[in-house]
Amino acid sequence: MKKIILIVLYLLFVITLSGCSAKVITFDYTDLQNIPEKTTMNFELPQPEHDYGTWTSNNPDVIEIVDNSQAVVHRQETDVEVTLRISVRFQLSTKKHYKYFKVTVLSIHAEPTVQEKLMGLDDFLADYLHLTGPVELPETFEGLNLSFEMSERTCHYGVIKQDGSKWLMPKIVNTRCIDKVGLVIYHEDKSVYAAYEILVNDYIFDVNNPMHNLDNLIVMNFFEGDSKDRVSKLFYLPQTLAEYEGSTIEWTSLNTSVIRISTDNLQANVWPSDTAVAVDLLAHITIDELPYDVIYTVTVKR
Repeated sequence: MKKIILIVLYLLFVITLSGCSAKVITFDYTDLQNIPEKTTMNFELPQPEHDYGTWTSNNPDVIEIVDNSQAVVHRQETDVEVTLRISVRFQLSTKKHYKYFKVTVLSIHAEPTVQEKLMGLDDFLADYLHLTGPVELPETFEGLNLSFEMSERTCHYGVIKQDGSKWLMPKIVNTRCIDKVGLVIYHEDKSVYAAYEILVNDYIFDVNNPMHNLDNLIVMNFFEGDSKDRVSKLFYLPQTLAEYEGSTIEWTSLNTSVIRISTDNLQANVWPSDTAVAVDLLAHITIDELPYDVIYTVTVKR
């Protein structure tokens, strides 16, 4: 009987040891992310997920370790390479393990790196996440070239190019879906640095909502013989919507090579040709202090 009890106790001991060893988590160097190879600014020093590491710098005059979590950069007249080391002690072990990172601190004359420039991109793109009207797309950000492309499933918006600029233009639909725009950032040599996918709009364009038919309320002052379907000479632009007291309209031409808006916002000057050209005019309408962007299209022909 005693022999059986001893065997049972031994098995329980072995199982307990096995359970303890299963809880020992080894250090994974992939936990250490975002250590830059080149830098012009301070950066954070990560810790392994399951272990504690101590950071040191072989040149604290250039990269100073603060609170074991911040690398404070002191730029010099020339580029300086600094070696950062993290020492990690495994759980349930007295042995230390080391990992080294070489970081080049760029001189005080150098521009920020591409990765550093991209840090502000999220805030920059925030203006394009919830659109209710046309918006001109930027071509550059911090000296980097931007390229926008729509996803295959386009519902509310389409990227078009007019007058040398790219615009996100609304399309009136009565179905709900979310557009996605792919954003690619590249250098002059066309090498891609980053690619993003941003949501453009999840707003329902309801064709029964009168606010989405404001273009029908715009009354243009064409000369005799002209209409929106064939404009051959200058015309005058309304400054308000008669149906909405106190409303205002600001006009922008999306093709200034054919139609240009006068500086006083009153007149559209036209350069017609023998070929018909459809030109979109952006009417920025304010009603009760709320903005509405509407496209009013005219066809210009001699």
